[in-house]
Amino acid sequence: MPQLTWLITGCSSGFGELFTRTALARGDRVIATSRSSASTRLTHLKTLGATILDLDVTLPQAELNAKIADAIAIYGSIDVLVNAAGYIEAGMVEELGHERLLKQLNTNLFGTVNVTRVFECLRLETASFGITSILFQLGFFRTKIMDPGNLGVNLDPDAAIPDYAELNQIVGGFVAQMDKNQPGDPVKAVDVMVDVVRKEGVAQGREIPERFPLGSDVLGKIRAKYTRYLGVCDEWEDVIRGTDLEGVERGEARVNV
Repeated sequence: MPQLTWLITGCSSGFGELFTRTALARGDRVIATSRSSASTRLTHLKTLGATILDLDVTLPQAELNAKIADAIAIYGSIDVLVNAAGYIEAGMVEELGHERLLKQLNTNLFGTVNVTRVFECLRLETASFGITSILFQLGFFRTKIMDPGNLGVNLDPDAAIPDYAELNQIVGGFVAQMDKNQPGDPVKAVDVMVDVVRKEGVAQGREIPERFPLGSDVLGKIRAKYTRYLGVCDEWEDVIRGTDLEGVERGEARVNV
C-alpha cells in the first residue's frame, strides 16, 4: 500500500499516542494533535517523526474548518482521520450539571461529529468517492483513561444528591477496580486497527465491516445484546408487524434510489 497520511486527535496519551507510533512504524506520515500545547505535550511524537498541531475538537465549526485546512496544507491531503480524543465523566447525570455534561459531550460526541464533518466521512454517502468510515467498538483496554487524574469527577457538594450516595460509591469502586486491570491490550488493538485501515495483516483480503468490535469482553456483550433483541423480535413479531398500514407490502423497508 502507498504511504498514507493520518490526522489523529487526542495524541497526548492512550489510543491516540499508540496510533501515532504504530502508523509511523508502518512508514506512514502522521499529523498528531492535542487540545493545546502540542509543541510541549507531543515532543516525544515529534521526535519519532510526527508533525504536531494544536487541535481542540470543541472549537466552533468555522474554526475547526480552518484548523483542518491548515492540517491538509502540510502534506496536501489527509488519507485517514482517527478520532481518539475523549475522556470519562464519572457521576450521575443529575449531579453533573449542564456545563460539565456539555463539556464532555462537546469532546466525546460533537467534537468527533464536527471533525468528521469536515472530511464528509459518511460511509454510505461517500463510498463512491473511495472514502470509508469504520466505527471500532472497543471493550476495556489498559490505557490511562480510568486513571484518577484523567477522570472528570463532580466534586461540587452543592450539586450532590443524597439518594445517589450509595450508587456513586458503587461507580467509584468499579472505576477504581478497573483502573490498571482492564483485560484489553491497547497495543494489540491498535495493530489490528491499523491493519484494517491499511487492509493488510489480519485484514488482508477480508471485507471490512462498518462496525468492528475489539476485545473479548465487548464481544460477549454484543452477542448477548443481539440475542436479546432477536428474542424480542420473535416474541413480539405479530405486534411489531401489526402496526403497518393496511394494503402495503410487508417485510423489510424498501428505498428506491
